[in-house]
Amino acid sequence: MDKHYDSKAADRRREDRPNHIQIGEVCGNKGWENGVEVTKYADPDCWRITWCDREDGEPQEMIFHMQGIVESKSLPPMRKLSEKNKKKARHTRQWIVISGLGSQKFNSNCDGIMDVYALFARLVDGQGCIELKNDKNRMAVELGSRMFTPKEEAPGVEWVEVHKDMDTNGFMEWVRSSDLELVYGEDNVVKYGEEYTNRDGKKRTEDIKPQKIHVGDLVDKWIKARALDQLNQKAGSARLQLKKRTLSDDDEVEGTRKRFVLMSADDSG
Repeated sequence: MDKHYDSKAADRRREDRPNHIQIGEVCGNKGWENGVEVTKYADPDCWRITWCDREDGEPQEMIFHMQGIVESKSLPPMRKLSEKNKKKARHTRQWIVISGLGSQKFNSNCDGIMDVYALFARLVDGQGCIELKNDKNRMAVELGSRMFTPKEEAPGVEWVEVHKDMDTNGFMEWVRSSDLELVYGEDNVVKYGEEYTNRDGKKRTEDIKPQKIHVGDLVDKWIKARALDQLNQKAGSARLQLKKRTLSDDDEVEGTRKRFVLMSADDSG
């Protein structure tokens, strides 16, 4: 760890956001599923894992964390499709494959992912599961988020403004003006930021382009698992925000040039 790392401040941040937790840590505890609920939401129809804050009684969506090295990725901006292939836009996703270079923490987090999907499978039929990969005897996992939501799944969702760095090729605007009946709503938004830490431990975040994420970067994924209430659709999706950090607080993976955080688009705390 960096000599300027403020462990007490990190503990305070963890206490301020009790619904944020390392996925391997929570799922490694026997009976963890008894402390959360799987809640049905609309627009779009999906199931989410929530935790209830005892102080105000309001349910909060659980945000799971895991760290790893970027092995491969598909991030915006996306290329336009031909008129012949335009229906493929319905399945456009942004994703990152990460590995843990054999670290036990990463393997534990992968086990936690399987536990999360087992929880969904008890309530929602026909759910697929994230595929764990094996690269040179090292475990890896792909997590991502769909770019668009079919309007029939979310009739009340409005198209939100697309940041110019997300659509330099005009792909998303092309989808919007097409007859594909897709929407880019708040639930599809992915924010990209660069987080800096000064000597006093204070942080600031600046927007970056998605192109600044590279293979070999160290990332911290903030994952909101979702189960779609439809057959033949995979359970869950990672809500992504990318932040570059000048300070690494994960000493299990070494030799990386940068550290990014992938977090929920609607939880920027």
